[in-house]
Amino acid sequence: MKTLFPIFMFAVMNCNYFNVTSKDLGHIGIFEGDYLRDETISLEGDDMLTIKGIVQQTYFPSTGGEAQTTLEYVADKLGYRAKFKLRTSAGASIAVLPPLSASSIKVASFY
Repeated sequence: MKTLFPIFMFAVMNCNYFNVTSKDLGHIGIFEGDYLRDETISLEGDDMLTIKGIVQQTYFPSTGGEAQTTLEYVADKLGYRAKFKLRTSAGASIAVLPPLSASSIKVASFY
């Protein structure tokens, strides 16, 4: 703990020096019925383009109930990262495919 304290204090004292300003370049907002898309394109600092967004859609399966998918994503200099969520109400049944393995994704990228 004693060795981490100087590093922590250096980071706290220099917080303003590393403060990154953000400039919004564009925004997309689509709200139509059961579909939502919200995306922001911004410039972080002087040279880091960042795209953040969410896509959300609600389904009503024939078996009854309600299902909602949500995709949150960020694209920046660190790459593309996404989180996917599936929420269902009681009585909704949806077939979910098993996740792909890394090797199957690697093979699919050559086609």
